[in-house]
Amino acid sequence: MTNKLEVFGKTHLSQRAITSAILIPLAILIFSLGGIVFTITCMVIAVFMAYEWSNMVGPENRKWQLIGLLYIVAPLISLIHLRALDDGLILILYLFTCVWATDIGAYMFGILIGGPKIAPSISPAKVWSGALGGIIMAVFVSAFFVAFNLLPSKSFIYAAIVLSVLAQIGDFTESYFKRIFNIKDSGSIIPGHGGVLDRFDSIITTAPALSLLIYFIDFGIK
Repeated sequence: MTNKLEVFGKTHLSQRAITSAILIPLAILIFSLGGIVFTITCMVIAVFMAYEWSNMVGPENRKWQLIGLLYIVAPLISLIHLRALDDGLILILYLFTCVWATDIGAYMFGILIGGPKIAPSISPAKVWSGALGGIIMAVFVSAFFVAFNLLPSKSFIYAAIVLSVLAQIGDFTESYFKRIFNIKDSGSIIPGHGGVLDRFDSIITTAPALSLLIYFIDFGIK
């Protein structure tokens, strides 16, 4: 039994690594193209998210369907808004890099340090050291953007803390929804990652936050 679990774990990690190696360069290409390509891609992703959400909550559950509408439309509009700015490419790269860094930092620190769990009833594997590691990694990559003048203000380093916390809240929120509806993954379209909602859970919370920060605070963004 243990051997089977070990094989499954290694296979799962291999799938995640291969999928990420394909999707990340593809995502960067789409970010770079911007315009109609980026907008259509966001809309296609939103359609997949809506399909998975409807399957998860049930098409007859109108209250949860309305919640899902906000849950999906808010990040869609935010991403399109951010990319449409003059500095949109850098902002989108900054956003996704902070989210990816949070994910990597949380995993690394959680494995290496361990310690008390945050909310075992929602997400049994997540620990406080991992949460801190995610924030540290997000701050580190945001400092890189500022140091090389890719972003005009040191305030983006502080914003990375907010985004990292919200990224982890988005992850927990998706886990909470899956607990409510008793499913493991929102879908299976992305090998090793589950569904589109599983992969974009952190963007759901961080994209609207960054869009609002840029709108209300002077970061020197055009």
